[in-house]
Amino acid sequence: MRVLIAGAGIGGLTAALALRQAGIDAHCYEQASVLREVGAGLLLGPNAVRVLRRLGLEEALRPVVTVPQSLDSRDWQDGSVLSRMLL
Repeated sequence: MRVLIAGAGIGGLTAALALRQAGIDAHCYEQASVLREVGAGLLLGPNAVRVLRRLGLEEALRPVVTVPQSLDSRDWQDGSVLSRMLL
């Protein structure tokens, strides 16, 4: 079986890795010519991190992760904090 995955974001790459580890010929196709940081943060919940651990990515993630101190909702126009939940 051969699987085509459109998009090499975190979801596409994770799906490709999981499929390949299961013995399926998976290929990602991405329109961007280079994969790079885009300046956005990414918050992954415990279930998503559990999947990445099972795929063998825990050690690679350790140097680049941080644990947030709060979850903030901000106004899209001026960035002011609308609500904050301390963790």
